[in-house]
Order: sequence, then structure tokens, then C-alpha cells
Amino acid sequence: MLGVKIDADPQTIQAAYFGLAKLWHSDRLPPELADVKTAAAKVFSRMSEAFEALSDPVRRKRYVEVMKGGGGTPEEADKIQQIIDAATDFQRAEIFLKKRDAANAEIYATRAFKNDPSRRTTWRCMRPSSR
Repeated sequence: MLGVKIDADPQTIQAAYFGLAKLWHSDRLPPELADVKTAAAKVFSRMSEAFEALSDPVRRKRYVEVMKGGGGTPEEADKIQQIIDAATDFQRAEIFLKKRDAANAEIYATRAFKNDPSRRTTWRCMRPSSR
């Protein structure tokens, strides 16, 4: 995320972070790029997480171990977050169903389906049959 080598020293990590922060911080974007402010904020948030992880010796050691094992990519983290969001939305849908609030249950079940389409059969059972 910061474009530094895995064995970079703290000064190199800090310099990389501050250099990228000047480019990606949403408050520093020119007005003509206002439509990408949200995306830039997400990138900046990821960069901040990376900087914090690499600045803490314990977290950095864990990160290096995960990377050497072949895991820990941003794509994997996004997929895990989608699954967590889907599970949370599914639980909310179940709560609304227990409260006999079908409209809100369907909203959350639909969101859960969109976040984790591989669980299609689970979400389908919540939707009333149109047969």
C-alpha cells in the first residue's frame, strides 16, 4: 500500500506515508476532483492502516509473517469484510422477520445477498415465494 520494501526502516515508511498522504488526503484534492473524494478517502484510510501496522513492531511482525505465508492482500481483506457485512445484514433480516417486519427484513436480506452472492440459497429462503 505504501510502496515500500518489506524490510524498510521506519524513516522510509514514514516518508512514503507522508508523500502519499499529500496526494490522497481528501482535504487536499482540488475542487475539480470532488467527485472522487469518497474514493480518495478510502485509499487514504487504507494507507493510514498500513502506516499504523508498519509503525508498530508487534503488528509489523504479524504482517510480515502473513505476507511471507502468501496471504493478507487487500483483495482478501475486502472479501472477508463483504462476508462479515453479509452475515450481519442476514442477522438483521432475521431480527426483522421475528418482529414481523417483512419490508425491513427484505431490505437487509437483499443487502446480504449483494455482499455475499455465493450464499444465494440462504437468502432465497427468506424471500416470500411468488408461486
